[in-house]
Amino acid sequence: MKSIERTLKALVIIAVISVGAVQSASAASLSLFDGTSVGSVDAIYASAKLKNSGEKTELAWVQSFFVDEIAFDGKLSAGDMSWLDVYEGGSKSTDVFAMGIDDSVEFYLVKTGNGSSLAGSPTHFLFDNAESSSWAVINLALMGFNTSKVSISKISHVTNFASVAVVPVPAAFWLFGSALFGSLVMFRRRRNQ
Repeated sequence: MKSIERTLKALVIIAVISVGAVQSASAASLSLFDGTSVGSVDAIYASAKLKNSGEKTELAWVQSFFVDEIAFDGKLSAGDMSWLDVYEGGSKSTDVFAMGIDDSVEFYLVKTGNGSSLAGSPTHFLFDNAESSSWAVINLALMGFNTSKVSISKISHVTNFASVAVVPVPAAFWLFGSALFGSLVMFRRRRNQ
């Protein structure tokens, strides 16, 4: 059973990499109406249909893809999001939208609302914010939605994630620790003599 799960996980990762390669190959400079560049569409890192959208469930799912610890870095609900229309070569895209985000966000999760996806389709999409760190740029068509029926207003929320920096222990601590250990060893030797 576990080997089947590993095989399925590997196939999903290969599919995600393939989608990322297609996205990169077709990457074009995208901009807002005023000409502000937003980079190109962010790659979908993973997708799933999770049973609930609580912070713990989403964090556990996102953390399952990484060796380093990932931390919750804020959540925007429908009223807090401001998705903007994106233009490519002067023409407005019907599929691509951008939203300004904090530069510290390395990954963001987009949760689609009820009724926006087909039965069994993913509802949670994890994006790698590598293209332009100031902008979340998504393509609804690449997420598998018929954009003539589903609009950007069907996004339920966006959850931001960042890697937790491991704080290195200063060299002075190790030096002090080894000196303290050496002193204890010397004290025990003298006491035993």
